[in-house]
Amino acid sequence: QNVDYYIYDLLKKRKELHNMENKYTDAKIICIDFDNTIFIPEKEIDNYEWKMFHHDMNIYNGYGKPNLLLLEFLRQYEYTPMYCITHDSSYACEVKRNYIQSLLDRDVPTFAVSNPDEKIPVMEVIANTNNVAKSDVLLIDDRQRTIELAHIDGFMAEIPQRIMQDIYVNLHKTENTD
Repeated sequence: QNVDYYIYDLLKKRKELHNMENKYTDAKIICIDFDNTIFIPEKEIDNYEWKMFHHDMNIYNGYGKPNLLLLEFLRQYEYTPMYCITHDSSYACEVKRNYIQSLLDRDVPTFAVSNPDEKIPVMEVIANTNNVAKSDVLLIDDRQRTIELAHIDGFMAEIPQRIMQDIYVNLHKTENTD
């Protein structure tokens, strides 16, 4: 079994993710990307557009896997409003929303944008609607340009690999203090 599953099992037993010493642990709203962030594709999905248009809820089976470490991180924020903003067609929202709900056991409203750069204005609307400062909104996205644009606009933003790295570091700290 790979390292991610091993670390995931350790974290589930210890429930120590929330002790990470990063500023993003205080986020009041979390916005997440889907592809290459929540879902890690291993191969191209056959007939993707057709399946999405027809709301095939099994579309991801056999084509990749969920990012278990990131999901465990997100589970620590069960009372924090969470949104998915994905670069995809609008008819993909329902399928992605249901997939995330099956993984996190909670509803995560999902919005589609036609260009990844459009995630920033959507986050502004989310922040304003929730009466939360942009600096209290965390974006987790695999696209570096989107992360940079979010920082420029005053949001917290991290690539999923950075959060996963912080999980590993935190786990190592806790193992050395036991």
